[in-house]
Amino acid sequence: MDVMKNRVINLAIFAFMGLLSVSCTSMKNTILDAKDSIVTNVKKTFKGTKNSLVSITQKTAITRDDKDQDFLFAQHQFNRHEFSVSEFYLKKALANRPGDIRALRLLPWAYFFQKRFDKALIAFKHSHTFKKKDPVALIGMGWCYFSLKHYERALESFDRADRLMPGSYEVHKGRSFIYLEQKREDLAKQELSQIFNTRKMESVFKMWNEWTEENPDKVWEIVPSSADSTSIFTLPVEHPRYRSSLWGRPLNKEGAELDQAWKAYYEAKYKKAINMFEKLSLRKKPSLDAVNGLAWSLMKAKQINKSEEVFKEILELYPRFIGAIKGMNEIRQIKKHQAVYVQYYLDLGKYRLAKEKLDELLFRYENWAHPYNQHGKIYLAQKEYDLAKEYFLEALEQEPNNSVAKNGLEEILKAKDKYLYKADQALKRGDYKTAALIYYDYVQEDEDWPSDRFHAAHAYNGLGWSQFKKKQYRYAIEKFSKSVQHDDYKVDASKGLGLSLFAIKKFQEAVPFLETALLHDPGNKKLAYKLDWAILQSLGPGEAKAYFENIKNEHPLLASPYMALGWVHYRQGNPDLAIEYFLKAISLDPDFALIRDFIDLLSKQRFGWQVYNSLGWTYYHNEKNAKAMKMFQTSLEIQPNRSEARKGMGYLYFRLGNYGKAIQMFEQCLALNPTPNPVFELITGKNAIAPFKLQTTPRTKLGRIHLFNGDSQRAITYFSEELKEQPDQPSAYEGLGWAYLVQNRALEARAAFTMAIRLEPLNNSAQKGLRQAKQAIAEKRLGQKSASSALPPRTSLN
Repeated sequence: MDVMKNRVINLAIFAFMGLLSVSCTSMKNTILDAKDSIVTNVKKTFKGTKNSLVSITQKTAITRDDKDQDFLFAQHQFNRHEFSVSEFYLKKALANRPGDIRALRLLPWAYFFQKRFDKALIAFKHSHTFKKKDPVALIGMGWCYFSLKHYERALESFDRADRLMPGSYEVHKGRSFIYLEQKREDLAKQELSQIFNTRKMESVFKMWNEWTEENPDKVWEIVPSSADSTSIFTLPVEHPRYRSSLWGRPLNKEGAELDQAWKAYYEAKYKKAINMFEKLSLRKKPSLDAVNGLAWSLMKAKQINKSEEVFKEILELYPRFIGAIKGMNEIRQIKKHQAVYVQYYLDLGKYRLAKEKLDELLFRYENWAHPYNQHGKIYLAQKEYDLAKEYFLEALEQEPNNSVAKNGLEEILKAKDKYLYKADQALKRGDYKTAALIYYDYVQEDEDWPSDRFHAAHAYNGLGWSQFKKKQYRYAIEKFSKSVQHDDYKVDASKGLGLSLFAIKKFQEAVPFLETALLHDPGNKKLAYKLDWAILQSLGPGEAKAYFENIKNEHPLLASPYMALGWVHYRQGNPDLAIEYFLKAISLDPDFALIRDFIDLLSKQRFGWQVYNSLGWTYYHNEKNAKAMKMFQTSLEIQPNRSEARKGMGYLYFRLGNYGKAIQMFEQCLALNPTPNPVFELITGKNAIAPFKLQTTPRTKLGRIHLFNGDSQRAITYFSEELKEQPDQPSAYEGLGWAYLVQNRALEARAAFTMAIRLEPLNNSAQKGLRQAKQAIAEKRLGQKSASSALPPRTSLN
């Protein structure tokens, strides 16, 4: 039970971080001391808050409104750009409080930043009904209409927002891009001139021309896919403010003051900007815009340490905010430039001068591994290994995964003990026998264990891993039990102990060691899954169910709690409910499901073929074609007269371009089941305004194949048959449009493409087809007057 309680407390801490991120104290903790230190108070408060999380959480968990916590956690995840998780909790909040205006306003932005502009548009409209005079919803609607290529409606939305919020930056920006798309350059310049100077305006025009040059169907990025990608919401000319990327957060009441502070920054009046941003940041609810401006102003004023601390505080709460990411990158470049002289002296072998410069850098810049590494290299070259080791370890304190420091420590080991180094290298390359023999010599010499000898602990740990890799788990446990007592190997040996105990099914003993390892490597999914499985085997059914239900509620996108709950229900004699949990786990992570115990279970149960189909589809959607094919084939062997496995194999053959086998599988599928379930395929790249899932079926795939093979009439037959079964099938309408276009039936093609777009607005392939159909109609009409200007219609197949 103690294990369960500890894990629940950890989960509660994670949820409470959401509370911290949106409370007024969270940003207040990034405030600066105007006279003495910009960040000292922040660091003290922030550290104290983190250290007291457990006790605070235990008190708050009883009194806090769980329904409100859902929204606060959603807001926290939104700030971290975890938009899908934010969406989940916003929907959960609205299920409990349908009229929560905060959730209603944030949900459309969660959709928007996932590039699901069709859903965002619906959500913005819904939000707008609750507050008709809210310009934010209208601005969101404008950008959604623009993304979906409904330019007149977009313009109308921005105009309505302008009446409610005159002179809005975002309105001018939105209208300018609509006019650029409509090739109304004079109007675009008029709008851009309201927010940019001439140089920036010309830069926007140049960027737009590069985007659209010789490609009228090119899909532009509205919101960025990464911190490095260019998008309309993160224009290079907006560096470093990026105000469009702040949508979804509360509007700043001090907008005019912020604009003045940024104006001072852009005019290079950095001291003035610092004073203005400081005042804004010291208010009760400081905005991200103000704190970002402060960090950049400090950097430009050459207050690098203070700037870096503020950027780090921003990234604690907003880890993917482009302004702070680019700020940290620029600071690294500044430091790198300062280190050029050190490298110059090192290359000349002038170590005394290099040390003097390094000491200057250490005095000037805090929390930087590079000077420590350089000191380590100097002492390594001078064969002063103990001093070199101290500096490399200090570098790892600054940056735990610093490869230079790790390599430096390896070089020290190589110089001081070449045989121990040789053993480590053998272990790395998988030569476990050689590694074990060398390590064994060291542990034989160590008769007085426990010992403070570093080399003995190193050898015990290495020997443990050698034996673990050879599946000699009991011997490995013996060695790890010794090395875990040495501080330098506590974490690594705990991992070895946990995995070794797990391997011999001593699950309860494995739990604390796996917890220790996971605490120091929280992103290790395999460790997390093994820990959950060990806990499942250690608890009774009732305790396990309560524990994993709690994890499922806190981490709805994690596979292990669903798999564990499946086992709980299966063992309690409820296989129908168990299969539902198993299938959910598989959809989240199929590789996790394929453990030996689960495979043995499938071989005994009637639902095994269904599970293999589910595994096949999950692998298919993850583009792991070989694994998917194996799963479908296994399902077909268990149940030869089922259609689903044949459908899956048909989709795989289609993807691989083996159309003959695809046709065979699809026809067999339809013979067994004339109305198979549709498949939702992720469409990306040039055929998508934004990534979306398109509903397809075996008939639409057969239609595509015949279209690819030049048989447009047979393609039309299959698409038409599908529409008789499903009148709102978007893929069938799109395919029908292309087939009609091939046959020069432009009017029918236009109608089909229009319907495809209505059913799936993000389908850029249908948008291209509609444009070509309209062009063909126009050319035909012109051809009646001038035959010499006739052009053949162009076709495009996605």
